[in-house]
Amino acid sequence: MWTMPTVQICGHLYNIRGEDSAETIRVLAGYVDQRMKQVAQQADTSDVGRLAVLAALNITDDLYQTRKTLERRGTEIAEQALELAETLDAVLAGSNDDAVSANTTGTDGSG
Repeated sequence: MWTMPTVQICGHLYNIRGEDSAETIRVLAGYVDQRMKQVAQQADTSDVGRLAVLAALNITDDLYQTRKTLERRGTEIAEQALELAETLDAVLAGSNDDAVSANTTGTDGSG
């Protein structure tokens, strides 16, 4: 179902149509508005189009850095999982060796 809330970004009203809830769209628009205001404080322009492009670049950099971090963490987790699986295999193999050793010992202990 489509929603179409009205949001304010950098002093301008926009009707945003999307599949997300109106609240989600408002939160996203608020984030864009906040980032544009941050850029406006640092940039030497008040042109909304330029501010939007600079804010988009900042937001894209955030996304890029987050993806790199998640990729790195995913690799670290995969490596840790492999190490744990190898450790578990070694422990289980050791337990099986003990069980086999116990089973091969004769009932009179002559083994």
